[in-house]
Amino acid sequence: MKKRIIFDQDNTLVTWTDDSYNTLDTTFKKLEIPLTKEDKEIIIEAICEYEDYYDTYTKTNMIDFVNKKLNKTLPNIWLDIWLEELSNRDSILEPNVLEILEYLSQKYEIIVLTNWFTYSQKNNLNKLQVLQYINLVIGTDQVKNKPNKEAFLKACGNVPVEECIMIGDSFKTDILGAYEAGLDAIWYNPKNKQLKQKIKVKQINNLIELKEIL
Repeated sequence: MKKRIIFDQDNTLVTWTDDSYNTLDTTFKKLEIPLTKEDKEIIIEAICEYEDYYDTYTKTNMIDFVNKKLNKTLPNIWLDIWLEELSNRDSILEPNVLEILEYLSQKYEIIVLTNWFTYSQKNNLNKLQVLQYINLVIGTDQVKNKPNKEAFLKACGNVPVEECIMIGDSFKTDILGAYEAGLDAIWYNPKNKQLKQKIKVKQINNLIELKEIL
């Protein structure tokens, strides 16, 4: 019997679009520092590549990594301002998130396990008015990134892994990572992506389908 549902955040509960990176423009305006198109692209590239080099998120590492990519030194405060801008951006929920979280929270503990800074993600969930249904948000400034086993075990807490289930949109990060940690998993696959590997996995196209499963 399942007791704890572990959700990924971006592109599982909250829709992530490239427009979210426009918060960088606002950030640098506040700093009164010009942001060229080239520099913005380099910063975005560095952020996307970060997990290839580090298995946890720290502000120091992120700042250093971006500076090395840019070949210049930005004021450290840029990251704090950007995280605040991200948490307050006009993001939207994936379809039926509010309904499914309200339903599941009456039966299970709800955990969010996200490869990003906890503070920013938690604030974003609060702005979207779904934090009330979530027991705990765990970012990778607290634990190693998914798909590291440690991340999933942290999300399980004192609940046995066989009583937990992971739900996420990234097959490699969320689903395979969960399986390797001993958890069941459901792949949220709204775009009907096809797997190259012949792996049997439970998948859904809409989160509302969880009502029939859990």
